[in-house]
Amino acid sequence: MKSSFVRGDCLQILRTIPKKFPVPDFRYEWEIKKFCLENSCLYFCTVSSFAKLHEVKTQWEVLVIDEAAQLKECESTIPLQLPGHHLTILIGDEQQLPVMVKSKRLVLLGQKKELLNVQHREHPSMSLFPNWVFYENQILDGPNVKERRHERSFLQGNMFSSYSFINVAHGKEEFDNSQSLKNMVKVAVASEIVASLFKESVCSNKKVKVGIISPYKAQVYAIGEKVKNYNADSNNDFSISVHSVDGF
Repeated sequence: MKSSFVRGDCLQILRTIPKKFPVPDFRYEWEIKKFCLENSCLYFCTVSSFAKLHEVKTQWEVLVIDEAAQLKECESTIPLQLPGHHLTILIGDEQQLPVMVKSKRLVLLGQKKELLNVQHREHPSMSLFPNWVFYENQILDGPNVKERRHERSFLQGNMFSSYSFINVAHGKEEFDNSQSLKNMVKVAVASEIVASLFKESVCSNKKVKVGIISPYKAQVYAIGEKVKNYNADSNNDFSISVHSVDGF
């Protein structure tokens, strides 16, 4: 029933289009690209790629630079030179990723800085620690993370609640051939948790995606080898991703 209404709306729009309307005659690929860019209202690219847009005849109004704290000043000036825009918004958080270049120029110019102080991702038990340590308790929890359905626990026991620390006391770090650290006791612990999650996923028919993060390449490889059989299983409802912090 819904599709018939959509089809009717589409037909109505098509009837309003003139039988004849001009279509640009393109001969080269760059002409197509230029036409698309000159008739677009939103552009997504890296700051360095903005250099290619200097030849496009269009006016810019608002420029938003994400992860601005990761840019060198010379990089940020590339999009700033484009004509027409009158508002620039720099987005970044030096508490999440360390700044590459520390500059006080914008601060000295008196530019206003806004803190986005409501988080909508983490359960309050998870946001408590970073909020206290890094943000001086200025971050508020959004209403969605306070709801009961946001609190998920796939396994029984307090250790498997929304957020917990597990102390692996008897592990020992050792170097592999590439001089990267690994800890095989922690590998075993991670593997046992994955095995329990897989068993619960099969019994409850729940779709579970597991992410395992380690700062060391050797540890990533060791854990990946230990749990690879679960990814190879025919059960598509269970998947594992093992990466370094940057890899995620």
